[in-house]
Amino acid sequence: MPGLDSEAVFSIIGRIYDAALEARLWPEVVADIARLQCSDKALLFTPAHVPDDGGFSFPVGISESAMQRWASHYVQEDVWFQAIASRGFLAEGNVVTDDEIVPHEELLRSVWYREFLSGIGIARLCSGIVFGGEAKAALPTALSIFRDVGDPAFGDRERNHSRVLVPHLSRALGIMYRLRDAELKVAATHAALDRLASGVLLFGPQRAVLFANRAARNALAEEDGLRLKVTPQGRTLLSATSVDAQNALDAALDLCLEPDTVEVPHFSEVVRVVRGSNRAPYALNVSALPSENEFGNGAERPLAIAFLNDPDEPLAIDGQLLRRLYALTPAECRLAAQLCRGGSAVEIAARLGVRENTVKTQLKSLYAKTRTHRQAQLVKLLHSLHSTSR
Repeated sequence: MPGLDSEAVFSIIGRIYDAALEARLWPEVVADIARLQCSDKALLFTPAHVPDDGGFSFPVGISESAMQRWASHYVQEDVWFQAIASRGFLAEGNVVTDDEIVPHEELLRSVWYREFLSGIGIARLCSGIVFGGEAKAALPTALSIFRDVGDPAFGDRERNHSRVLVPHLSRALGIMYRLRDAELKVAATHAALDRLASGVLLFGPQRAVLFANRAARNALAEEDGLRLKVTPQGRTLLSATSVDAQNALDAALDLCLEPDTVEVPHFSEVVRVVRGSNRAPYALNVSALPSENEFGNGAERPLAIAFLNDPDEPLAIDGQLLRRLYALTPAECRLAAQLCRGGSAVEIAARLGVRENTVKTQLKSLYAKTRTHRQAQLVKLLHSLHSTSR
């Protein structure tokens, strides 16, 4: 890619995977990325979820008091996030700059800039979408690099750096999200992995399965498109019934097991495995692990991790978040959850036990409060703000 500082990027990639199991390293990783992008301000965060809602923020060059003021007073004035969410930019892997989101002069006239951003030296943005609304097990997450009003606009060099780093961030954060139900140090044990609801498999050299947690073992015992197979040499492998799925799975694992890989697919680019039953295909997220991890020792130390997902798992809508962001009523939150399940107004009314006209009236209110105009646009926004709690 033009202007890519490969040596610096590769160094940062290594630290990104270290941070997957050592959350305290994220501020240092974000600081390294800011320096690479010739900036002194950056933020890796969940823009729609503050820490009290299960989100996180790792700011560089932005004070904690500024983050608190944003969350308590200016989140509804954030024209950057509102535009990203409503205009379809909140898609995984997207890299956008401020002028693409909101024209620069319009930003400078906004309350968001005049009352907040100008006071902390921010007027330019290069944002990479690490997770959008499509990933069921991850909150919307962005890597944002900032510059001040007198600084040059972000260009192709910064875009290319972000495009390379975002997929690696997605893989490392994907691991962190999946293990968030326990302390990361404690989660790095087989017993803790057994307590997770989702299937987890750990892989060593030659794609050997070193460990499968209880949820994965239960799913694979059905032998519905996937199973564990022991070779004559005593290695345990993950075996797919479909040749195409096996080839895709092998390729994804090889990419994780091969060292010195700079460009990788996004964490959400899953391997799909068709099942013999009528259920939706399995989806596997695969990622490399840091070279030093606590899942094993010596020859038994895993090099890659895979999460076995059932796409039929329903989406969870965070009513508290919707009330905070858009002042929705409890009834409107219930309708929002039903809209994500699909169905006509008549069907939704029946599920809620209300009249069809009530659904239509509440839907109009939802459009007004969320600044959307069509049901498809509203559902897309709701998916971008989903909750990962189970």
